[in-house]
Amino acid sequence: MTFTCEKDRTHTQSPEVEITNAVKTPATCTEMGTTAYTAKVTFNEQEYTSTKNVKDIAMTSHTFQNGECTVCHEKDPDYQKHEIQGGTWEQGSNDGISVSVPPEIGEVTKVTVDGTELVKDTDYTVENGKVIIRPEVLDKLENGKHSILINGESGYIKTFVTVQKKAEPSEPADDVPQTGDTNNPALWVVFLLLASGSLAGIALYARKRKTN
Repeated sequence: MTFTCEKDRTHTQSPEVEITNAVKTPATCTEMGTTAYTAKVTFNEQEYTSTKNVKDIAMTSHTFQNGECTVCHEKDPDYQKHEIQGGTWEQGSNDGISVSVPPEIGEVTKVTVDGTELVKDTDYTVENGKVIIRPEVLDKLENGKHSILINGESGYIKTFVTVQKKAEPSEPADDVPQTGDTNNPALWVVFLLLASGSLAGIALYARKRKTN
């Protein structure tokens, strides 16, 4: 910074200048940041300052999470997407369901069922490259088809599970004959014939006694 005498333009002085800088606007993944440069000098016991803003902070990289930038929501072009065939689960089963996780999606970060996030080590576990959803979670679902989304550091897996009612034991057929069934028509015919014969014998005996 240079000071010029008003009465003698050839008389100038350039005292020592103190320059400081500070970030005025941080950079993002979409815009460069701005630095504020401030020059300060003291001359004839008076302080002078001058500030200039310069857009010189380089843009930052995208912060991708689950395939989307957390700042600008741009999609990650390298995010791996997998949709696989689902399976079925029977209510009351002691075993949960397991979904194989391909290594290209990276470490599992989130698991959701019908959009509801599950709690790791409580609702599901990750073992030997598989996500295992525990039966206690599945037993709360209604019968029918439910979506499963497994997010990783570099991709996701989308699948589904169909919850079914537990199969009930079959009942015996109605037309199977039962032991001791007394509704057999043939038996009734035999009983009627025997009864008719007995009645005829009694009548003949009574007539014979009357005659004597």
